Amino acid sequence: MATITGSTFADAAILLGSLLVAVYFYYAHKFTYWKKRGVITPKPIPVFGNFLMAMLQKRSPGQIVLDVYNAGPQEPYVGFYIFSRPSIVIREPNIIKQILMKDFNYFSDRHACSSEDDVLGTQNLFTLNGEPWKYLRTKLSPTFTSGRMKKMFPLVRNCATQLVDYMLDHSGEKSPVEVKETMAKYATDVISTCAFGIETNSLKDPNAEFREFGRKIFEFTRYRTLEVLSLFFVPSLMSFLHGKFFTKESTEFLRKVFWDTINYREENKIRRDDFLDLLIQLKNKGRIDDGEDEEKDFKKVTNDSSLFEFTGDNLVAQPALFFTAGFETNATTLSFTLYELSLQPELQKRLRTEIAEIMKASNGVPTYEDIFGMKYLGMVVSETLRKYPPLPLLDRVCLRDYKVPGTDLVIEKNTPVYIALLGLHRNPEYFQDPERYDPERFEEENKRRQKPYTYLPFGEGPHNCIGLRFGLMAVKTGLVHILSQFEVKPCKETPIPLVLSTRSSVLATVSGIPLTFIKSQAQAA
Repeated sequence: MATITGSTFADAAILLGSLLVAVYFYYAHKFTYWKKRGVITPKPIPVFGNFLMAMLQKRSPGQIVLDVYNAGPQEPYVGFYIFSRPSIVIREPNIIKQILMKDFNYFSDRHACSSEDDVLGTQNLFTLNGEPWKYLRTKLSPTFTSGRMKKMFPLVRNCATQLVDYMLDHSGEKSPVEVKETMAKYATDVISTCAFGIETNSLKDPNAEFREFGRKIFEFTRYRTLEVLSLFFVPSLMSFLHGKFFTKESTEFLRKVFWDTINYREENKIRRDDFLDLLIQLKNKGRIDDGEDEEKDFKKVTNDSSLFEFTGDNLVAQPALFFTAGFETNATTLSFTLYELSLQPELQKRLRTEIAEIMKASNGVPTYEDIFGMKYLGMVVSETLRKYPPLPLLDRVCLRDYKVPGTDLVIEKNTPVYIALLGLHRNPEYFQDPERYDPERFEEENKRRQKPYTYLPFGEGPHNCIGLRFGLMAVKTGLVHILSQFEVKPCKETPIPLVLSTRSSVLATVSGIPLTFIKSQAQAA
């Protein structure tokens, strides 16, 4: 066989060198995309672009987008590369408003997507796009009205009462409570009873199945972390990896629980005023009886039921998403709130005083209106969601070429678009001394002075979080019941400061959060 130099080794070295040079120039050309358009970018690395730290699992999805956001102070947007694919992070609140609201039709689809054979992962409100998403959103929206929440509230309050009982058995000066796990159990009980109609008793049973499968969904092994990165940034990889929004085990478990419960209810004509009751109505009638249609933007959506059929795994996908999206975000919000209050006893005292007044007036049985009428509680939870947004990024994809208002930039069709909630919420331009936990930011007068579209814990516009009322109800009810009974304090094992996970898709800490809960003197008396 002929060689170039007469030496096989030398020929191989030349070929390898030529290949490396070709790869270098290929990516050097690819990485001029944003420069040609006058958009600054953090320096990309050949092959990986700005995605190397993600592949090394040194930065979580939220941290990746935060890093890009921070690379362009005072810039309206910052470009970056997912491998060689041009993507963009929007920084300017006025442009964010255009994308989420005024020009929603250009950005109505999420970029995140699961593999085609993952029915539970593709047929839910988080990943479904286009007309099927609009149809599903319209059909599910009556489920989450304030009227429906009031009917579910007794179920949530019962879980909060069980949480207090658990804390009474496990608290004390010398017995720190691991808050992350405890709040995850409470949140699991809330979601399972409201979404699946099952009282799981995770707080009483350490081996409860719902808690075990919930833990597995958010157990970020190296492979699971790769799946999540693909979901948010490289959806085409999901099909190649046969990636799943839910693990195979979790899918089988949720499917069985769902159909066992529905069949039992229908056979025995049981109603419970929960999410499952409403899904049964959708399955049998294609609508929710006496539904309050609050989705004004979707009035013109077609009623063509072929867009989404409420059968089989399509039905299972709805409580499955509710379970996954709800329990972890609620648990982390509760944990972060208790952590911050433990470090600032003066804030905790003010909140506990407000709670004590409500508990006295309601004879220890607060109503839905009581919970949502507590102003300082609302301020505290809002500040937690500012400093620790559960899902720290929003993702969209540009559906057709879009000229950014007031600029010369055209975002081309199919470009992934991201909004860094961590960046916005911790930007000192919008929130002075952003690392300080200060509920006063959300006092009414201070709220009015906030720049619009700088605080987006639930997103905004037609694609906002449909379950925001439910999430706030679960978190606030848990806090009211805990702080009506206990003072919370840090202990020697409490991590100060908190270290955030570089793998988790939601904002989470690397370690647990042990805190001490002391029976309050008023209650002890």
